[in-house]
Amino acid sequence: MEQRSHALGARFESTLKRGMIRKSAGSVASHIFFAQIILVVALFPIFSFQKVEGKMFSPLAFTLGYALLGSLILSLTYVPVMCKVLLNKPVKEKGNVISRFFTTNLYRFYQFSCRHRKATIFAFIALLTLCGVRFSFWGTEFIPNMNEGAIYVRATLPNSVNLDESVRITQEMKEKLRGFDEVEFVLTQTSRPNDGTDATGFFNIEFHTELKPEKQWKRKISKEDLIKQMQDTLSIYPGIIFAFSQPIQDNVEEYVAGVKSALVIKIFGHDLHQLEDLADRTADAIKDIEGIEDVNVFRSIGLPELQIRLEESRMAGYSVSMADAQAVVEMAIGGKAASTFMKKSVPSILWYVSSKSSGITKIK
Repeated sequence: MEQRSHALGARFESTLKRGMIRKSAGSVASHIFFAQIILVVALFPIFSFQKVEGKMFSPLAFTLGYALLGSLILSLTYVPVMCKVLLNKPVKEKGNVISRFFTTNLYRFYQFSCRHRKATIFAFIALLTLCGVRFSFWGTEFIPNMNEGAIYVRATLPNSVNLDESVRITQEMKEKLRGFDEVEFVLTQTSRPNDGTDATGFFNIEFHTELKPEKQWKRKISKEDLIKQMQDTLSIYPGIIFAFSQPIQDNVEEYVAGVKSALVIKIFGHDLHQLEDLADRTADAIKDIEGIEDVNVFRSIGLPELQIRLEESRMAGYSVSMADAQAVVEMAIGGKAASTFMKKSVPSILWYVSSKSSGITKIK
């Protein structure tokens, strides 16, 4: 249409444009179609993303694909109709400053490249080599580790812990985390949430630790240093496993793999004890690999128990009651209060020496 306007000049306003629009639309339809298809094909690598990046960027690829498909349909149907409607009015061609600037300078750049072919080829090869060298030192992770301005701490206690003890430890840890000047506030969750979406027990404690903006930090430390100090502060609790992450990252990783971790190794089987043994051996094998910070094993069974069955018939031959036998077992393994002193406020505990009660074979 633009070329026809230049050719006819003022007569372009009085000519019938329906046939001209139909012919012009037909001549460019194939070019528009293949141009849009190329853009859609360029999105195919995004559809192949897996894990976190797949969940985050696949909707973007679908949205762009639908938008390009819609623009293709509109460009072949709606645009020609609007050309017929709008071009019936007097149209005056005006120069566009931005278009003229880019057209002129791109043409000059093309002329310069043609005059200096060797320099252009050398610069292209140097740029390609530089990109290749830089790319070889990059990792395979598509999404960089974004700073969410918060730290998500997960504490895993022994499976046999009760609710009262779990709440008590939660309050202690919360006060220790709030003791850092960089912390704005701390939210805690003991066991599963109210909606029941995360099936877990009293052994699971989660801390949402919101941080102040780094410009307000009085100490000149990084977020990684702060996490290391938190780890050292919480390490006084024996038998508790801590994992440090970020709120959004933690939830997305759980949505992808079912476990709140960036990388998960799953072992399938029927014997829970054998599965935990294999999981511990796997953790020991990979914990020293470079790049691995924390290795945690998801426990499927609770704290191991020792069952002691008493034979009442043999106990009756020695006139030993069930209560007396249980008291001896309790004293031998866990200790038992024999008396008190200091106005009956401090118990006197009696138990066997650890060399005779520290293992199953020794207890037998």
